[in-house]
Amino acid sequence: MQDVVRWVEAGIPADPAGFHTVTRAGVATELGDAVAFVTAGASLPTANCVTNRYRDGALACLVDLTSPPPRPDGVEGMWKGNWVDFTGMTLEVGSAHGDPGPFGDGSGAELAQGSSLAFGDYRCRADADGLLCVNYAHQSGVRLSAAGVQPFGCLQKATAPAGIGEQYGC
Repeated sequence: MQDVVRWVEAGIPADPAGFHTVTRAGVATELGDAVAFVTAGASLPTANCVTNRYRDGALACLVDLTSPPPRPDGVEGMWKGNWVDFTGMTLEVGSAHGDPGPFGDGSGAELAQGSSLAFGDYRCRADADGLLCVNYAHQSGVRLSAAGVQPFGCLQKATAPAGIGEQYGC
């Protein structure tokens, strides 16, 4: 896990002040202490991330996954196989949602390739291979790329509860 943390910290530090606003259809919404960012680029899969006010500031991302988890049997509502929730203690990939949740107000500024953004217990680095985020409080991490979601640290595969595609926990 220390190698993962060192790699994320080696990114060019981005100023967090530039990531406290989301925009949708030209309308900006201030997030207060929360952050939002997107990744983009020719070789980097797109990720739209925000600290989720509905989950105590956990990191939520919509990621362009090549093969997102399929909808589990019995799941009602809109299935979002590319929705990732990372609390530090848990990592969930794919879930059912009836509304856009924390993404409803729009998207944040672009986190450039090679840059890292520190916020709360998290630090994320965008790179050509994907987005790598660590949670210092729980010594866990996740790589988000088109190929899938890779957990680090204490996160181990767990039995996903109803309505979740895949789950990892500490």
